[in-house]
Amino acid sequence: MIEGIPAEEQCLHGSREPIFGMGIYRKLIELADLDFQYLRAAHMLYEHKVLMTKRIRYLSDLGYINGMLFEDPFKEIELKANVIRNRNYILKNMINQGENFNKLRLISMIDDLSQTEMEHLEKFFRAIK
Repeated sequence: MIEGIPAEEQCLHGSREPIFGMGIYRKLIELADLDFQYLRAAHMLYEHKVLMTKRIRYLSDLGYINGMLFEDPFKEIELKANVIRNRNYILKNMINQGENFNKLRLISMIDDLSQTEMEHLEKFFRAIK
């Protein structure tokens, strides 16, 4: 159990019913409220995207893939993930009780990130076959 997170909400953090792959985006949309659980999940997603960009660079350095084709698209995914986890925006709106918070805009940004990632992953997998 992770202290401070209710037992029934631990599923995002690996203790029960972990979420892998593209399913994380559906869960983020469900969580798209002004709370610390969303903030934590979005931050974890961002950190994963940073690692994925580094993996692409590593594969390119080893000569397994053409980094010119894939580094920029994965960097785009990383930047979009950074936008949806913008701590300052989320915290500011949490403090102001969400007066200016636009949940539909946040959901739209999460959906856009999901679609962008799916497009780039499909191109990547086709290229490495």
